[in-house]
Amino acid sequence: MVNQGGFRGGIGGIIATAAVDKKTGRIYFSTASGFDPFNPQRPTVHALDKNTGEVLWQNTLEESADASFAPTSAIPGVVFVGSVLDGLLRAYEAATGKKLASIPVGFSLASAPAIVDGIVIVGAGVGERTGDSSDPSDIASRIPQNVTALCVPGTPHCK
Repeated sequence: MVNQGGFRGGIGGIIATAAVDKKTGRIYFSTASGFDPFNPQRPTVHALDKNTGEVLWQNTLEESADASFAPTSAIPGVVFVGSVLDGLLRAYEAATGKKLASIPVGFSLASAPAIVDGIVIVGAGVGERTGDSSDPSDIASRIPQNVTALCVPGTPHCK
């Protein structure tokens, strides 16, 4: 069991599902924003050794790293994390935490990317349908958003 002591904060911390790589023995996850979503607690993306809980890397050098409410996804070599405020899907090198890409996909990402046959599929948007059309969360949930499909280079179906 990993001690969350270093990964939590007021209205923040680990709030979504982590990605686990059994082969490398790593757990990848992101943290939520804390009290101020425009200045989230740092770092926001983490890799741990699944047996010891040791922090293997964090995105500490990424000044503008947005927090995430979405589950983390991973494929061999790459970790995918959404962002709350800037509508980016971020990709990190699984071994080192080096940021590989920030891909604009629309509004906030509150769902995990799905990876199927080398295609990364992600839907944007956040909010809860409440039945109250004046509720800000209900309004946000009704903003049309695209579903984005990205091809992972080097996979058989990527052209």
